[in-house]
Amino acid sequence: MRGYAFGGWYREPACTHAWNFSADAVTANITLYAKWTINTYTVTFDSQGGSAVPGKTAVYYTTIPAPVLPSRAGYTFGGWYKDAGCTAAWSFATDRVLGNTTLYAKWTAYTYMVFVRFAGRQRGFFRPGRLQYFHRLAGDAHLRRLRLRRLVQGSRLHPALAVPHGQGDR
Repeated sequence: MRGYAFGGWYREPACTHAWNFSADAVTANITLYAKWTINTYTVTFDSQGGSAVPGKTAVYYTTIPAPVLPSRAGYTFGGWYKDAGCTAAWSFATDRVLGNTTLYAKWTAYTYMVFVRFAGRQRGFFRPGRLQYFHRLAGDAHLRRLRLRRLVQGSRLHPALAVPHGQGDR
């Protein structure tokens, strides 16, 4: 029986007295009762680079409550998924544990807007101190620094200020 472990044969429906096949003898018609124990499974949360999330145990065919949300610098958490590619979302309200399960965190990198101020005197319509150029960047902090460095190298641009998109001009 799926999700249950066979626990032996018993003399009565309550399954309190096990039948001992080497010692008990059949002297008349008898009914033996199978004892079944529901299985317990482990649900593991793979945060895929985010903070650790403790696993849970669940019995067969039950739902589990959502765990504490993980965090990851430079990313927004996008939910728990049944596959590492994050294509099939897990619903804590309806999905049931059918065996040992691993759920995978989905992450979306922050998008940053980099504002570059032109150095020196006015050139054409550019005015010093005004925000003149922006470039969207995504990814972790190290990658943002590399992209920013490439953007500024070889030009006469001042170092830029990077802010998470949507947090305004700082």
